[in-house]
Parts: sequence; structure tokens; C-alpha cells
Amino acid sequence: MARLAATVLLILPLVGCPTVDKGVEVLEQGIAAVQAAPGNWQATVSTLVSQLGKEGSALADKVQAVFTHALGQATGASMCGMDFFGHRVADALQTLLHQVNELKPAPALRPVVCLTDPAVAVEAGKTSIATFYGYDFQDYSRVSAFTANVEYDGDVVAMAGVGHVSVATNYQMSVDVQAVDFGGLDRSRGPRLVLRWKAGPVSAYSGGAAALPILVPVPKVPRTSTVSFLVSQHARNGGLFSGGQCLSVDTTYNVAAGWVVDTTKGDPYHPGISETSVRDNQQSKNSLRAYNYQAISMTAVTVSGTICGAGNEGPGAIFERTYTVYLVETA
Repeated sequence: MARLAATVLLILPLVGCPTVDKGVEVLEQGIAAVQAAPGNWQATVSTLVSQLGKEGSALADKVQAVFTHALGQATGASMCGMDFFGHRVADALQTLLHQVNELKPAPALRPVVCLTDPAVAVEAGKTSIATFYGYDFQDYSRVSAFTANVEYDGDVVAMAGVGHVSVATNYQMSVDVQAVDFGGLDRSRGPRLVLRWKAGPVSAYSGGAAALPILVPVPKVPRTSTVSFLVSQHARNGGLFSGGQCLSVDTTYNVAAGWVVDTTKGDPYHPGISETSVRDNQQSKNSLRAYNYQAISMTAVTVSGTICGAGNEGPGAIFERTYTVYLVETA
């Protein structure tokens, strides 16, 4: 059965073949007591050590070693509840029992999380680091590296191997997600940041969470608007034997602060701007040259071209056109 040789709580295998020890039955009873009331593990294991000593069992010193090390871990990892740690002590004792009697099952050991920061969820765009608190993280990482995925409900992987996983101590690891773009996630599918080890999920005791929901904010729909402006230019006609006046209609319009040109709208080939009214006379239309209207930046549009009045006392050129600029709010 699966065992993790490097786990701190586990005892080094006994040398030689399994031997019959009258303390085995006492050990089994102690394991059952810890499993039944994990919050009272200290009193239970302390009593177990005394009973094994009275029986003259060789297991007494080994259970004492588990107890001593467990006390150190409990002191150094006070962020986890006593129930949680009681489960871990029970696993260690069950491993010891398997070592002295291989007919007894070994626990299926996996890394376990008991507390997270943030406690409830990862907020896309706000949370930079997710921290997980538990036990024996360094020892498990020597066997196989921890990884983090973004997964939807049903363990469907949306993004594999996200962030940078760092095991700081035996009791703490973190996943740096500040460079991860969660914007493309489907909020309706329950995205989660899932901590994994050896391709399997990391489990949790007593309210711990090795999978944190990811809160993706609803994108803000920017406010849009339009603004119109008039370009008017008149070119005089010419005398009986002279050509008419030629003038440019060049005009630049700057949009108000807090707005930019919305280039997703506009006339074909004129992003951000439309010609919405034409009141030219025919001479203006006939003489108009190099005509264009366009956005020249995110905050300005321009109208350009040249009109000429007719010669030989013909009509002047009257250019009068209205343009609409499409805007989107920047804040």
C-alpha cells in the first residue's frame, strides 16, 4: 500500500522481520481513540505511551517519538485546528502499526491543507498570492512537486500549471498568481484554483480548502456617447475671365477630456466618425478634391479637402457638412 517515506511524522521502518509485541493491541486501541476524538490527541497519546510502558512494549519509545515530534509541529503550526492535527497523529501511529505488523493496513498518505489565505476565494485582479497552511509540505515536495491548476466544476482543467508554487516551510506554501490572467474564464462554470500533488488533489481536514473559488468580476461596460460638429467653407467664384477661389476645408476636432474615439464604429473606412449631413451646393461637390475624414488619434478627428468656386462668373462653392464622432468613456 502507498506510503510516503519522507513524511516527518512517519517513523523509520523497523529492522528485521515483524515480531509479535503485546503492545500492538494497545497501539490499535490508541489509534482508534485518536481517530474517534482527534481534538484530544495529546491526552490520548500520552496515556498510550504510559500503557505501552507498563506493558514493557518496545513500541513505547517509538510512540513517544511520534508524540514529541507532534508537539513540536503543533506548537509551530498553531494556525491549524487540533482536530486536524489529531488526524495526522492517527496516520503516523497507523504507519507505525503497519511497520510492526505488515498485515495491518498502512494509511493512504497525501498532503493535507487545513487553512488558506485568502480564506474564501481568489479575487481575479486583486489576489496576488494564495497561501496554504498544513503539514509536511517540504517532505511531500521532495517526493513530487506541488502544482496548481485552474479548474471548472467536474475537475475540467481550464489552465494547467498556473502561477509559481513555493514551499516556504513544512507548514506553509504559496501560489503566486499576480501574473495570471483570469479574465477569459467562464464565471458560470465555477472556476477554482486547485492545489495538486502527484496529479491528484490535495485533501483538506476540518474546513480547510485546497481548492479556492476564483471570483472573476463582471467586465464594466463603458459608457458611450456621440458628438457632432459642422464644417463650413465658402469659396468665391471667379470674374469673367478669371478662375474661382480655391480653399481648403481642413478642420480638426478634439474630443472632451475623459473620452476617446470609439474606432469600432463609423462609416466604412472611416473608423470613429461618420458623415451625417451634406448640404453642399453642386459646385462644391464637383470641385471637391483630396477629400477625407478620419480619426488622427484617440482624441482627435480631422476633415480635409479642397473646394474651388467656378470661373467666368460661375457659382461659388459652398461646403457645409456635419460629422458625428463616436466616443467611449475612459474612466
